Amino acid sequence: MQATKKGIYTDTTKTKKSQRTQKYPQYVMDMLWELRKEQDEQCAGIGDKWQDYDRLFIKWDGSPMNNNTPYFRFKEFCEKNSIRFCDIHSLRHLHASLLINAGVDVVAVSGDLGHSHASTTTNIYCHMFQEAQARTSRAIADALIFDKKEKQGGEKAEFPA
Repeated sequence: MQATKKGIYTDTTKTKKSQRTQKYPQYVMDMLWELRKEQDEQCAGIGDKWQDYDRLFIKWDGSPMNNNTPYFRFKEFCEKNSIRFCDIHSLRHLHASLLINAGVDVVAVSGDLGHSHASTTTNIYCHMFQEAQARTSRAIADALIFDKKEKQGGEKAEFPA
């Protein structure tokens, strides 16, 4: 769902690549099923007043929530928990940054974000991948035996010329 000058846009995603299935840990799925169960109970409680739009995040009567609601709920959450507020789109960047820092490859990150091309992800998060690459280089150097000997005070291994 996206708000535009013409109203609320709900038909299709921006690109075909945006139509994707997300995988979540079981505890997240359990919370979502619990939310759906609560909504079913709410529906039963108000009967004909219920509006079935087949959405997960809704108003009390089943109708789509206002597109500003997530912003205000997130802002309220940050204030209650003494977290510096940032706009919700920043969570997308946080998500990508955490994946990159965890060593997830650019193609997987790109797919998770719904980018049509991995180059889009690389261009946006280039600095993150460079930092991750530097960590990768250090990790492989640390893993090599001759590097460990040098750290332990042994002789430094040398490559033949």
